[in-house]
Amino acid sequence: MLILSCFFVFACNQEKATNSETSPTENDKTVAQTPPQVAVYPDLPLEFAQNLYNNADKVDVLFSRIAISLSQVKESDVKYQLSLMQRGSVPKKINCTETANIIYQSQGDIIGDARMYLENGCRYVVFYVDNKPAYGAQMNDDGMSFYNRIIKSAANVPTE
Repeated sequence: MLILSCFFVFACNQEKATNSETSPTENDKTVAQTPPQVAVYPDLPLEFAQNLYNNADKVDVLFSRIAISLSQVKESDVKYQLSLMQRGSVPKKINCTETANIIYQSQGDIIGDARMYLENGCRYVVFYVDNKPAYGAQMNDDGMSFYNRIIKSAANVPTE
């Protein structure tokens, strides 16, 4: 019953939103403009993500502009790395500097290679196949917090 009522409320709100939108008429002198289409990477395929989740036994994160790297070999940590991403549009033209390179390994073989972009409003991960960008994912809020803590703590480490 609760599920049915939630569905009903959602459906009513959708109908109100649809009815409140104005559609162009013959008397309307403004011309509807279509926003330019932005080329985006396809979402990470389920099979690709499952392969990483089921087979990766090591993740290396090599930061581009700070002198640290992160290597994780504990199964739960490797799986946690994958949980930091979500589906979402990733533009092919990214106006951000690469934050890190992420390498997923299985028994010493590289099974996943990604570039992470987390600066200047970016929250993207681009996966490479055959050394070419192929798929995109967005970093979720947990991922942003996780990596921002690492970057911030690295900035506070004195250099010799």
